[in-house]
Amino acid sequence: LGQVIKSGPVVQIRDGNGNVSVFEDDDGGAQTYAGPLAVMINLASASASEIYSAAIQDYERGIVIGSTTTGKGTAQVQLDTLAYGQATLTQRKFYRVTGGSTQNKGVVPDIKLVDIYNEEFGERKAKNALKWDTIPTAPFKREGSVLQPYVQNLAQMSQQRVSVDPQFKYLEQRKAIAKKTDEQKRVVLDIDQRKAELNALEQKTLEAENQRRSLTGQKPYANWESYQASVDALIESRAKMKANQRPALAEEETFVTESANILLDYAKLQSSKAASQ
Repeated sequence: LGQVIKSGPVVQIRDGNGNVSVFEDDDGGAQTYAGPLAVMINLASASASEIYSAAIQDYERGIVIGSTTTGKGTAQVQLDTLAYGQATLTQRKFYRVTGGSTQNKGVVPDIKLVDIYNEEFGERKAKNALKWDTIPTAPFKREGSVLQPYVQNLAQMSQQRVSVDPQFKYLEQRKAIAKKTDEQKRVVLDIDQRKAELNALEQKTLEAENQRRSLTGQKPYANWESYQASVDALIESRAKMKANQRPALAEEETFVTESANILLDYAKLQSSKAASQ
């Protein structure tokens, strides 16, 4: 955080006794980068990445894009010297510089994109998760407070692109299919009816994939079996590669591209405002 802000607190930590420690940017006011900034988050963003994105948001230093984070605002210590077994003890809780916890609620993005995890996990799903709460704000100075006037326009321009993007349309369809399946509270015991439901689910998934392929100039799959074989082959080939050598999947790359477009829109809006003044 010290690389992109000039100075000030970056996170507050409260221990079990209620003592609050404020951790500051300690590089003497140095700022490596002061230009337009975007931070991408989703439900898999936890702990340190939540501290980072929360501070970027509170300082209004950049645009936070994506979906709400996991809400893991606590720190633990592993007790492995017990007579029997092990235990994990929660010792501290993280708080934003504005005083709100990152626990449970997580960080809500400025510009929302589809949640690919569909709220499948996170602190909000855990039993007996610690609640969200607040402590006093740590004194800090925002980096210009220039973002908020643009958020509505940025969100509208982003939605226009997302609504016609083949990859985002595919992800939205897959999310809707998964949500409908999750919301079905009953289990069919009749084997023929169960097979019919599974076939219908496969057909909807295949249709979503083939629609994406048609819109991106690729040949649609003839049936579920050929689609599944292709997916299995892709998984196998990627498993043989080192993580840093795997090319980004099209549905992953679209988040990066859209974030870049939002950042470009932001820079243009700032330039237009500066020119008019």
